Amino acid sequence: MGGKERDTLNFLRYIKYIQKVSTCTSSFQPCKLPPTSAAAKFHSMRTYFQVQEWMHLHQEQFLLDPMDWGWEIVQGAMLPILIDIAAAPGDLLDVIRCNCKTECRTARCSCRKHGLVCTSGCGECRGESCANTVTEVACVGTSDDEDGL
Repeated sequence: MGGKERDTLNFLRYIKYIQKVSTCTSSFQPCKLPPTSAAAKFHSMRTYFQVQEWMHLHQEQFLLDPMDWGWEIVQGAMLPILIDIAAAPGDLLDVIRCNCKTECRTARCSCRKHGLVCTSGCGECRGESCANTVTEVACVGTSDDEDGL
C-alpha cells in the first residue's frame, strides 16, 4: 500500500478502509485492514518484552514487568492489551454484530473476533445474555460459536 513519510498508520488504515469499502462486491472483512497504531504499539511492546526475556533468560536480576510491556491482569489471567482506542471507524463499528446461538466465547463471534463487545444490535444475545459483554474480556478463541457468518 505505501504512503508518504508523514502519513500515520491510522491514516493509511483509513485509506485502506475506504478503498476496501468502495470496491468490495460482497461483505467487508475488517480483519483485512492493517493494525491501528495502538495495536501496532502494543504488539511491538510485547515483542520487545519477549525478546528481552529470551536474551536474559538466565539472569534473574534482569526481570521486566510484563504489565509495563503490553500485558494486563484481567480476572486472574495475564492477557495481552490489544488496543486502547476504538478498533475501527464509528460507521464500521455500527455494522459489526454477531448472530451467535451460544455464549459468544470464541473468535467465531464476529464481535469478539474484531475486539468488540456485543451490543443490543446483535441478533441473539443482544449484548446481554453472552460472555462478551462490557464486564467480560474480549479475547480471541477458536471454537464454534457463531452460525451464519
